[in-house]
Amino acid sequence: MTLAFVPLYFAVASLTRVSLHAAQVDAAHAVARAAAVHASDVGADRAALDRIASSDGVVSVCVNDVCAGDPKAGEIEERAGAAIVRARIDDRADRAAPLTRLVAVYMTAFALALAFIVYVALTRLIVKPVEALARATDRVASGARKLETSASGARELSELS
Repeated sequence: MTLAFVPLYFAVASLTRVSLHAAQVDAAHAVARAAAVHASDVGADRAALDRIASSDGVVSVCVNDVCAGDPKAGEIEERAGAAIVRARIDDRADRAAPLTRLVAVYMTAFALALAFIVYVALTRLIVKPVEALARATDRVASGARKLETSASGARELSELS
């Protein structure tokens, strides 16, 4: 079970992180695009560009030669008319951690339940019939003339008994 569940956990955790990062990149593009359209509408007004550059996610805004913020910083760049906006990807915390912990708990619970079901099935189908057959064999070996065995369990064991 370890060979099945551990790689599956890491695959799901990696997929979760990649999906969340893609969503963060899309959100940064959307913020930068909206800020670029707004900056294009505002024009080269320095005070308005400072307000846009101080908004969440936006690192710098440039319209023509007037810039607010750090024009070299940021990972995402969007243009609208004469406006160029650079934004950052929101990676302040590992937001995939709660989801990957939830997947780990689910997979652990599922593995334990599966192990319990396999244990019960093997006990009922193999272990108990073999023990009954061994007890019957001991009785015959000690001189019993009548042999009573149950025909339960796997087909091979019931035929053997």
